[in-house]
Amino acid sequence: MPLPAFVPGTLTLVTYPAGADISGTSSTGGTKGTGVIDIRNMNVATNSEVVIQFDVTLASILANGTVVSNQSTLRLTNGTVFATSDNPNVNGTASPDVAGDEDPTRVTIASAVM
Repeated sequence: MPLPAFVPGTLTLVTYPAGADISGTSSTGGTKGTGVIDIRNMNVATNSEVVIQFDVTLASILANGTVVSNQSTLRLTNGTVFATSDNPNVNGTASPDVAGDEDPTRVTIASAVM
């Protein structure tokens, strides 16, 4: 199993929708203990956007060329997956309803020589 790319406990929410419930967010949650963002009870108008911004600290032991990725899942109140995030820089923008087009956001680490 690969080492975590983020330092546990460093996840912090910077921006999220006003009035949303962020009580399920944990800076040490998830399978690798590097954090989980859980935002609920949002009211979003049709054809509008929601901005969720977070900060994390990358692990200090990441090798040059390591690819770090993240992806979000939007669930309905009953837990059913409604949509998965898609990186438009991979193969363009597509409808969230297009199955198999859900590319995570990927960042390639450029490490300095020590």
